[in-house]
This record gives sequence, structure tokens and C-alpha cells, in this order.
Amino acid sequence: MKRQLRILMPTIYFPPRVGGIESHVHSLAKELVRKGHQVTIITTRTESDSPWQETVDGIEVRRTLSFGKHFVGWILSSLVAAIPTCTRAQAFDLIHCHTFAFALGGRLASSLYGKPLVITVHSSHFLRLASRPLMRLPLKLVLSKADVLLSTSKEIDRVVRELLPGAVTYPIVNGIDTQRFKATAPMLQRNANDFIVVCPRRLVEKNGVEFLIRAVPLVRSDRNLRVYIAGDGPLAGYLKKLARELGVGDRITFLGSVANDRMPGLYSSADPYRGYLDCSP
Repeated sequence: MKRQLRILMPTIYFPPRVGGIESHVHSLAKELVRKGHQVTIITTRTESDSPWQETVDGIEVRRTLSFGKHFVGWILSSLVAAIPTCTRAQAFDLIHCHTFAFALGGRLASSLYGKPLVITVHSSHFLRLASRPLMRLPLKLVLSKADVLLSTSKEIDRVVRELLPGAVTYPIVNGIDTQRFKATAPMLQRNANDFIVVCPRRLVEKNGVEFLIRAVPLVRSDRNLRVYIAGDGPLAGYLKKLARELGVGDRITFLGSVANDRMPGLYSSADPYRGYLDCSP
């Protein structure tokens, strides 16, 4: 009989907030619970209507104060979340931290109680910070206690190995729930001559949504190009203004954040590319 583990999982973000890290951690925790393990999430309270404590899909979720979605906010949120992480960790068999920002509490708890520590490094934010000489030492200190370091891409794994030569690291690309993400009834309405492009991205600079919007006026086609952007973020106002200034505001629809369970219908609304669009000079 396989041993049932008690797993403490600190993560900076978790549903109902929408995003890649949130979906990854939720799916992983849910599957671990399905396999008979006990999972407790410690995360930030990013949505004002979220309870401080609840059980979601058999996962115990405890939320702490959020100090904003920026570097200083990450540090403050991490410091506050380190307290419940350390006070609760003794009762668990394994600590699995998600994102470098939330690894601090796991590092301290692992040192205090000798618990095995796994850290998954997510996002290009890590790559950006690791390229700064002044940030390399803090990142090393936070990650160096981990027994295993997981990365969500080979690029992130390469940078982790550069920071910590000899560390046990594995790149594991985020999986897809093929039972959920499969062709289904389209969510979007269309006219007969529409060609629909779907862009699911958070509206931040690193995701390059601006370049998609700037490309729309350059597209020549005998079909009616319509672009739907699913995501929210600090650049929302700027990008909407840009679409209007380029004269394509009527061809681009900003959907805002779209819940994960609605994404299959959104993806199924998009057209496959078969050479219908021409961006040549």
C-alpha cells in the first residue's frame, strides 16, 4: 500500500485568481488529493471576497494578506506567509513551494524541522530577475535549501543550474488536462465570413500582446478578422487605447479574465490557421 503524504504547498497565487500558476497548483493539488494525499495550500488573499480559510476540491486553503502584484508586494507577501508556513510545517511530511517568491517560508520551515523541500520555479519573472547581478545572490539563498528544484521550462531549468551548480533539478513543462481541454461547443458567436483569433494572455509587458494589436492593421484577408483577448492586467487601458488609435477597436474584443472552466469553449471558438491571413509588405 502506498504511503499517504501530508503535503504543505505555499504558493503566491491560487484560484479564484485566474492565471497559469493558479491553474497549475490547483490541478496538481487536486490530483494529489484524488490519489489519497492530504494537501494544504498557503496563499495570498488576492480577491476581496475570498474567505481566509476554506476547503476546495478536498484541498485545505489558508490565505494570508496580499501586498500587491509587484516585486515589493511579493516580498512582503512572502514574509507574512512565512509565519503560517513555519508554524504548520512540523505536521507535514513534505513542503512543496511554488514560485521563488514563496520559497522563503518553505526554506525556513525545512531548516527548522528537517522536512524535505521541493521548489517549483515558475514564470519569466524569474528569468528577468536572475539576469540582474544584484538579484543572483538572494535567489541562490532562497533556492539553495531545496532537495529538488523543478522548473516549468528548459530555459528556466538552465538558469537554475547556472545559479546552483550541482543542484538536483528537473524541467517539467506544465501538463494539460485532456479530459477538460478538448474540442467543445464554441463560446463565441460568429458571422459566416469571420476569422477568429484567440489570445489568452495576462496584459503585462512581457507577454507582448501589444505586438498582436499592432499586427492587426497589417493583415490582409478576404475574411473578417476578429481578435479576442482573454486576460487582464495593468496594460489593459493602454492596449484598448492603442487598438482605437490604430483604427482596429471594432476588430478586437477584450474579454477580461476568463475562468479556467470556460477556456475550452473559448479555444474551440478560434479558427485553425490555413493560410487565410496575409501580413506580407
